[in-house]
Amino acid sequence: MSDTPIQHTGEDYGGVMLAVLPPGDAWPRETGSPLQMFSRGQAEIWGRLDAEAWNLVTIEAHPDTTFRLLEEWEAAAGLPDPCVAEPLGIEDRRNALVQRLTSTGGQSRAYFLGIAAQLGYEVSIVEITPFMCGLSQCGGSDPLGPPSIAHHWWIIVTGYRVTWFRAGLGRCGVDPFARIALATDLECTIRPLQPAHGVLHFSYS
Repeated sequence: MSDTPIQHTGEDYGGVMLAVLPPGDAWPRETGSPLQMFSRGQAEIWGRLDAEAWNLVTIEAHPDTTFRLLEEWEAAAGLPDPCVAEPLGIEDRRNALVQRLTSTGGQSRAYFLGIAAQLGYEVSIVEITPFMCGLSQCGGSDPLGPPSIAHHWWIIVTGYRVTWFRAGLGRCGVDPFARIALATDLECTIRPLQPAHGVLHFSYS
């Protein structure tokens, strides 16, 4: 048995309404009869309600496809983040919503790279290791500095965030053809999650 909900049209409901009427000449079911047209007209209301229910179950009930209930989903998840300066399009808001709802936590490099990828960014992470005798090389890339620099790390963002207008996701008259911005949504998402002893830097170079 399938779990997929079955959608019914107004014509389906009209057929059911005619089928449950009493038999007899007073209840003509012929196509084009006043009773048949009246039943079909009344049944269209149920067809529209069925379509609304279908939309709620198959689209609006999922954070990655919701459109009409996106603001309600965001309110439940504590979004939008007030530290995000740039306006976000529908797709970016959905990505942020899914990330907020599915995040399980972590402190590994892969965890933070995964967050960036989920939000649509390509980044790399550089962790600073202080110069250590016997391990580091003179004249190489190992930095000189106090042991405290071991807690500094960089997230290097490749380019800017470009959000293209997409049919079904963009809003005509509201969203531009393309929006280019810094990764403030990425920074707002990752900064609260960084290790307490760490010092996080973002680089767009």
